[in-house]
Amino acid sequence: MLKKRVIAAIMVKDGLVVQSIGFERYLPVGKIDIAIEFLEHWDVDEIAIIDIGATNNGNNIDFNSIKKASKKCFLPISAGGGIDNIDTARNILASGADKIIISSAAFTKPSFISECSEIFGDQSIVVCLDIKKMDNGEYRCFTHSGTIDTNISAIEFIEKNQNYGIGEILINSIDQDGSKKGYDIELVKLIQNIATVPVIAMGGAGSFEHMSQVFKETGISAVAAGNIFHFVEHSTAIAKAYLKNSDIPIRKSHILDYTGHIFDEFCRVTPYKFVDAI
Repeated sequence: MLKKRVIAAIMVKDGLVVQSIGFERYLPVGKIDIAIEFLEHWDVDEIAIIDIGATNNGNNIDFNSIKKASKKCFLPISAGGGIDNIDTARNILASGADKIIISSAAFTKPSFISECSEIFGDQSIVVCLDIKKMDNGEYRCFTHSGTIDTNISAIEFIEKNQNYGIGEILINSIDQDGSKKGYDIELVKLIQNIATVPVIAMGGAGSFEHMSQVFKETGISAVAAGNIFHFVEHSTAIAKAYLKNSDIPIRKSHILDYTGHIFDEFCRVTPYKFVDAI
């Protein structure tokens, strides 16, 4: 059985790591290199760096920040923000990223995904869909950090484009973003049921139980989270232990091992362990 992945998402705006809340409020967290060092030391499977202001500002993600991250970090890195041409994609990969994350350009330049896939390989292409549930129940894709309605449903986009070079689909719930109420299970199930490529869920993780829930109720390959990892020491290793204790086939933490520990209602580690794990 393939192991499930835990991905740390680093959301960047105006050069700083931020906590995103509903795609409307952005609370500063700190510098990118400090966040990278923190996460690399405490163990996740991958890191995604997304510049959420790049497209709106007509810029690209900062190549230097990717170079610094890749020098300090030996985990796979995905990076995105303002990628809308081959030269930018090539520069991001040359800076040390393993994958590029395409978002708005997937709608403004429909052939861009296949162009990138032909040059770099579909294993290097992650398409991030920012999705909002409309009043009629339709899940619709938005671009430019959730400010522009594409009038295209998530289902329609995936059915039409997933065979044109998409390696993975990152679904980011605008409604759940920063809510700490958990992932949008309904949305994840809809996407998973039609997807022929790996699916990553993002948006809403407020506890590690939310990660366990979305893994158990859907067939997704990975979860991504940002806010929950930034403020709790050892949080990534604790997340893996919690998932392992919940019988999720997760990749073992190689730095800290909390397997067998009991967690309180806030998913913090208690001094106690399961009897059969002592």
